[in-house]
Amino acid sequence: MSKREIIMQVITGALTTIPAVDGRVWRGRLSPITDSECPAIAVAWTTETSQAISDAIDSCELTVQIDVHVVGEGYETRADAIVEDAHQVLMRDTVLKLLVTHLRRISGTARAEESAQNVAVTRTEYLIKYKSDKNHM
Repeated sequence: MSKREIIMQVITGALTTIPAVDGRVWRGRLSPITDSECPAIAVAWTTETSQAISDAIDSCELTVQIDVHVVGEGYETRADAIVEDAHQVLMRDTVLKLLVTHLRRISGTARAEESAQNVAVTRTEYLIKYKSDKNHM
């Protein structure tokens, strides 16, 4: 298993501990999150780069998106509380700290769309840096 996948599994597992989402944390979900499944979190990585820093070690950067899905009026306040909980969970996770050399929130966006589902999404992106043996991903 790649170090990227290990990091993603640790992140996903850590986020399941947030009481407000009651374990509703997904990766690689293809179907839309419905209003009955909210609040919920979807986790995905978007980019990964690496650069050799020695003959044996690569320095890698991974961008991870954490989408908080909520439903209804006043979604901003409910989503913000979950975003804050998610941030604190990630920054305090001892296993994640062992795997990465850098974890920083780099951006946030929100969107609410009128649709049959009425689900609003608040996205937070994180930059994660880690070292990897050049012979392994």
